[in-house]
Formats: sequence, C-alpha cells, structure tokens
Amino acid sequence: MSEAAGRKILEFWNGRAELGSVAGTNDFILSKIERDFICESIAPNSRVLDLGCGNATSLLQLAKERNCHGVGVDFSPVMVKESQARVEQAGFAVLKGPDVPAVLIE
Repeated sequence: MSEAAGRKILEFWNGRAELGSVAGTNDFILSKIERDFICESIAPNSRVLDLGCGNATSLLQLAKERNCHGVGVDFSPVMVKESQARVEQAGFAVLKGPDVPAVLIE
C-alpha cells in the first residue's frame, strides 16, 4: 500500500471514530447480526484479540454477554482514544496498531 493510500485510510477511520456506535457501518441490522454471530461463536470467559476493533462495540458486547476479556487493536489513533475509556471497565485494553507488546499476543 502506498503512503498516500495509508493516509487516506487513516483519515477515513479517524473521521468515523466520532460517530460512536455507528462508526463501522451505517447498516445497523447487518452490524447487529455480525456482533450477535461473533458472540455466539466465542466461548464464555474467553480471552479475545480483536484486530481492527474500531470503537470496541464488539468487545463490549463480548464482555457483557460472554464475560470475555482481552485486547483490541486498531490502526486509527482516534478510534483507540474513543474506545479506551469504554472498554477498560469491561476488562479490555485497546492499543494502536504496531504498538502491541509481544507479551499480549503470546
């Protein structure tokens, strides 16, 4: 990917971060179906690594419905900032892109 393309993608996701629960898509039905499928597929009390976690809506649903914990990672520093306060109380951490410590991925 070119540097210019990477900047455009980052600008897009940084802009979407301000949209809260609709940051990933405006298709609310599809988004709910996807999150419900993920929740049904993950065993209760699992440790989760969510790559591209966005605003952490899926992580929060996993914490609430399946008692999961773990780490979310996102490319957009604005998405990370928006989601960090939301997920810390639920037992998750959200980190920016390549800043993920190796110990969290082991």
